[in-house]
Amino acid sequence: MKSQYFRVFRAFRCFRVWKGAGIFRKRKRNGGSGAGTSEPSEWYYLLGLDTDNPRPTHVLHLTSGERARFEEIVAAHPNAKPSQLFTGVSGLNGPGVSISEISPVLVNVDRIKAELRRMRQMHSGKFEDNFAKFENDHPDFIVYSQFGAVSVVIMQTPFMASTLIKDFIDNEAINGIVSDAAHGFWKEAKNLLIFSSTFSPTLERWVPALMTYANGATQEHYRLHFLALFESMAIECERRQLEVDDDLFANVVDFSKAERLGFTLAFISFWENHKNSRSQEELHKAASKLLKGCQQHFRSQVTRISKISAIVQDPRITLPMSDYSAGGNPPKMTPMSDRIRT
Repeated sequence: MKSQYFRVFRAFRCFRVWKGAGIFRKRKRNGGSGAGTSEPSEWYYLLGLDTDNPRPTHVLHLTSGERARFEEIVAAHPNAKPSQLFTGVSGLNGPGVSISEISPVLVNVDRIKAELRRMRQMHSGKFEDNFAKFENDHPDFIVYSQFGAVSVVIMQTPFMASTLIKDFIDNEAINGIVSDAAHGFWKEAKNLLIFSSTFSPTLERWVPALMTYANGATQEHYRLHFLALFESMAIECERRQLEVDDDLFANVVDFSKAERLGFTLAFISFWENHKNSRSQEELHKAASKLLKGCQQHFRSQVTRISKISAIVQDPRITLPMSDYSAGGNPPKMTPMSDRIRT
């Protein structure tokens, strides 16, 4: 209570000083003089001294051009904090353009935070609506999608599909398809980018032939990916009037059990939907013959296991790891058919 009294008293004293200096003057609310009248009057501020200080800006909002420039800088540095945008994001040649140079509106970090929040709200929207718009804008890119416990978005262009069917190249280890999954590509750590690549004789490069966003690494995720791969190859064969056979689907995969099972289930599903006289067991055996293990993935796993075994001796580890990790040839691998059964 005492501190509040002193604050009021100090404000009153300041008012009296400013009144005596001519900074405050009294006038009637209707514009006349308040002296000698009973009409209500008010005090108004009067700057008694001339000054060269600029008037405060009255610009409150960004123009369309300024907002476009703002979004352009933010898009170029999506992970930059508001303070970094204010000072200019550091690069190889020093700090970049400060976002405050766009407009006097952006002269403090709090306003930049507010504009960032506003921009993200405008562009977020509903995922379903954004995805539907993307699918309509690119009708030949997304070949299949589903959302739920198992969510996938499978993507392929006509050119990518055309690279899947090519003549066999003798004496070269560039035939068939290499399939793998990239971890850490998406923002969510558990999400994967599954892709199948093939060698393009025209480009003389390995190119992606099918890509899949997957929200997990189960055999069902891989089954949907490989089934879309097989179907796209069948469509391309029909377009070229070629016969579809098992050898077209030869794949090099990693040592993931889910990926191998997904490939096998997709192979069975494909032939059950097409002309086929084989049983599921026969299709299972045929699929296992089309799979090869990726040597790089095998090398990585052997190196990892050898490091573990150096600390913890496990009698179940029977691979000749010492020879292989030293740079020798890889040991003979167990047939994939036996691996799938276990």
